[in-house]
Amino acid sequence: MQPKNSILLPVAALLMPVALYLVVASFVAPVLSSLQISSDILLGVLGFAYLLVILYSNTEAKSQSKFFKKHFPETENVDGGESEGYHLPLRRGTSFFINVVGNVIAIALWIFFFPDDFSESIGVSNIWYQVVVLLLIMFLASNIFRIIATSMFASVDYKTSMNSAKFIIASDVFWYGLIGAYFLFLGGFFV
Repeated sequence: MQPKNSILLPVAALLMPVALYLVVASFVAPVLSSLQISSDILLGVLGFAYLLVILYSNTEAKSQSKFFKKHFPETENVDGGESEGYHLPLRRGTSFFINVVGNVIAIALWIFFFPDDFSESIGVSNIWYQVVVLLLIMFLASNIFRIIATSMFASVDYKTSMNSAKFIIASDVFWYGLIGAYFLFLGGFFV
């Protein structure tokens, strides 16, 4: 299902966070200007966030690419030459696109999704616990997208897709768990 043009998806991945940040900046810029804070600060923060998302997504794409190179080795002809038409099930640029979109989904949920009604419907009224519910939704949404998109683009089953993203999911469990533990601490869960 990957496009024949190998540059299309990585370029789209590089532009996607910019589009999200322009939307965010359009909401935040009037507030900052009313507080007499320079818009250069906003631009610097958004630039740093963009760089962080791109570098983190590139690291995740590298991890998935290593998996596919290891588990789908190149086949050779009997003569010792490479077989014609061989390609990996998932190119690195496509993996980069999938991981950028997964991370942008999590960031968009953090910015635009307010779990008040949902959290209160499941019995969570503490504001810090509601943030933990939001973190759980972010984790699930981004990783479910990552698994389904990898399966679709690489034309592999979901088990192989999950296996290719196991280190990414483990990293997300660590970071979301650490941040979630902090908000649980603020809510008085450990006291």
